Amino acid sequence: MLRSEQLKRPLLWVPSSFFAMGLVNQILVVVSAIMFRNLGMGYAEAAAYASQFYLAYAIQPLLAPLVDTFKTRKFYVVGSQLCIAVGFGLVALCLQLPAYVAIVIAILWLVSFAGSIQDVASNGVYLNALDNKQQAKFIGLQSLSWGLGPIVGAGAMVAYSGHLFSTLGSWVSVWQIIFALLSVILLLIALIHQALLPADPPASVPVVEKPTLKLTHAFTSFFLKKDIGIMIAFAFFYRLSQGLLEKIVPFFMMDPLSNGGLGLDNIALGNINSLGFSAFLVGSVAGGWFIVRRDLKPSLMFLCCAVNIPNIFYVLLSLYQPESFWLVAAAIPLEKFFFGMGATGHMIYMMQQLAPGEFRTTHYAFGTGFMGLCMWSMGSVSGFLVELLGYQQFFIVVLLAAIPSFYVTWRVPFNQGAAAS
Repeated sequence: MLRSEQLKRPLLWVPSSFFAMGLVNQILVVVSAIMFRNLGMGYAEAAAYASQFYLAYAIQPLLAPLVDTFKTRKFYVVGSQLCIAVGFGLVALCLQLPAYVAIVIAILWLVSFAGSIQDVASNGVYLNALDNKQQAKFIGLQSLSWGLGPIVGAGAMVAYSGHLFSTLGSWVSVWQIIFALLSVILLLIALIHQALLPADPPASVPVVEKPTLKLTHAFTSFFLKKDIGIMIAFAFFYRLSQGLLEKIVPFFMMDPLSNGGLGLDNIALGNINSLGFSAFLVGSVAGGWFIVRRDLKPSLMFLCCAVNIPNIFYVLLSLYQPESFWLVAAAIPLEKFFFGMGATGHMIYMMQQLAPGEFRTTHYAFGTGFMGLCMWSMGSVSGFLVELLGYQQFFIVVLLAAIPSFYVTWRVPFNQGAAAS
């Protein structure tokens, strides 16, 4: 009876599933970079190291067939979250060691694979437990719940780190406390999902039915989809500008005015991050409403504009370097609102146009994997581009990165019909 109710009431598990995904993702790819900067690492190096944690998300297609073939998706959701909790706990312990940098990077790199598996399995539960109408209905809640993760991780935790530093005076001690708290949070989420997540049957055929052949079919069937080339290009290029911005915007806000930054401390950075990701949530809900009202196909170019055009705010901030906290706190959330709105179109296109077929979990993971490959590659070079160009010229390059995004959005096909219909 409980299982039936879980399937009928996605509110029991959709928010916590996507909150955990957003929290872990942001801790790995954004907060880790802020921590490295606090611990004395240069911003080019910090951006490059933190971007490597995105590699596991980029190779999700290699991990997805495992989820689709062996055990159940719930097994991988709960198991990966337990592994993440242990990993964050180990980071808290190892930060006090003399050679902690290499050890912490290695632990977080392993945690990133658990985070990637968590994403594949959680998306698989969402895609298989809900029909197309329910997916469209809950896409706003899904995006909102994912966005709560960054509010807690890149917002509240970063601001709290600033308050802790004012008391403790040691960044090592500060980040030990932060990662201990994160470990507890992930442990609680894993226990909640063990009790409430829908217990789907094993995600494909039994292992005795030639799993190697099934894995091969999962890969080959994806690349045999009609118009797969342009759909892959869409998955990769749609967020190209955001891949460049993700690591650099926090550094830009933290760097002193003399280095071209805005001179904010961790407290101000965390508060602006919270405002920004709150705006992202509102934008996600607005994007879901917009798609449901107009359908995705006639809306997608407008949503692409929402992702890219507001990046001009960063050019203006780098030119004028306003010292007013409230001016910065207005500009960045406004950009995040439009990004949240536009990102909804990206997600629902991959769910409704790229993923359909026998291997929905695997094929959706291909889409998010190509998106992750974009974030990994752009994040890896973003710090070096800032060192080469400076913030002003870098943000102009970000604006130019919208060109391939517009092109693939114009060309992308709709072979499955209107996504939100």
